[in-house]
Amino acid sequence: MPQKVLFKLLNRFLGAATFLACVACDGDSSLSFSDESIYDAEKNTLTDLRDGQVYRTTTIAPEGSGYSKVWMAQNLNYRYNLKSVNGGVADTSSYCVYNDPAKCKTLGRLYTWPAAMDSAALFSTDAQGCGYTRECKMSDVVRGVCPKGWHLPSMEEFEALLKAVGGSSVAALKLKATSGWTENGNGADAFGFAALPAGYRDADGHFGFQDSSAYFWSATEVYFANSYFMDMYFRNNSADIPGDNKDIAFSVRCVKN
Repeated sequence: MPQKVLFKLLNRFLGAATFLACVACDGDSSLSFSDESIYDAEKNTLTDLRDGQVYRTTTIAPEGSGYSKVWMAQNLNYRYNLKSVNGGVADTSSYCVYNDPAKCKTLGRLYTWPAAMDSAALFSTDAQGCGYTRECKMSDVVRGVCPKGWHLPSMEEFEALLKAVGGSSVAALKLKATSGWTENGNGADAFGFAALPAGYRDADGHFGFQDSSAYFWSATEVYFANSYFMDMYFRNNSADIPGDNKDIAFSVRCVKN
């Protein structure tokens, strides 16, 4: 069934509001779609009705930890390329690794921090105007580029995740996928998070550390030019939450509201 017809049928079925946007249309700016999502707890899937993509999910609830959260088990691959001028910079963009669409299918997309936060307020006003050159005023929970009903994790949520899976020193071992990492740097994937090494894209358009590192944006600022993210590397078992420039493009994992 053609994609356009499918989305129209879905919109009629859900009775949901639709809107027009070119951020996921692949050149068809007339495509209307639903800003809704479907979570299937039995199948552990999330269907993003903005573009019809289906993601694996995982419930991380280690025994005795008191922690229980539903996370995406794949990197987000929503094509957000809306240009928003903030401080004179067109700052809301996302990319396939090496600009290769085939890489998006396995590794998801890499998002600048303003894109991850949806600073252009396409889907919410949680972080409207958040960009490179100013400190942000944002909601306590930021949906960002995530599907409806999900949100971009805060630094505190990443900290809670690392603590729940055994602490920062072993978190990467527990969260990395069992394949896909260079030099046998794979993890045990003990909780189904299946972190993959998509690396990063810098502000000059250069890609780096693909196959050897993973970086996931948080919704928390360090200061006006930097924000926190969670990182993992092939050489060790630890995961950390440092900060870096907002114009670097990293992966996004969403957590259920």
